[in-house]
Amino acid sequence: MIFGILLAVLIVASIAKFLSPDSGASEPAIAGITCERERLDFHIHVRLSIFVNGQQREVPEGLGIRDGCLYWLHTHDASGLIHIEAPSAERFRLGQFFAIWGEPLSESRLLDVAPEAGLSVRTLVDGNLYEGDPADVPLTDGKVIVLRYEPSLNPSTSGNGS
Repeated sequence: MIFGILLAVLIVASIAKFLSPDSGASEPAIAGITCERERLDFHIHVRLSIFVNGQQREVPEGLGIRDGCLYWLHTHDASGLIHIEAPSAERFRLGQFFAIWGEPLSESRLLDVAPEAGLSVRTLVDGNLYEGDPADVPLTDGKVIVLRYEPSLNPSTSGNGS
């Protein structure tokens, strides 16, 4: 009889832990983003494309998805669609996604590419040039972000002598 009661208590405790909002949060927070069960209270999407010296780079599937939890910024496939699924509407930035990915992103660094003189990261948001650090690009619903690591548009580094 006591064994049956103990077993019932353990089952109820296990179910309660599984249903709690913080369930699965065994991964550390990254850039202020926690890893927990899927949250759909705030759910938007952003499209990301990356080009290095004219060659498209893949945004891998499963970024931000761990065993038992999802970071609020993650991918399900390699299409470049970033899913933002959070407990509330917050101001998310592209740099937070790259932090979860574990890859660098700045005006001079993109992914595993070593910085080179005369090359820089150009950021386009919905086809318009974004001035500033690409890590600061806001992630808002339906945005299309293109990162290009290519020769700088700065005339002082163009090599034309002017």
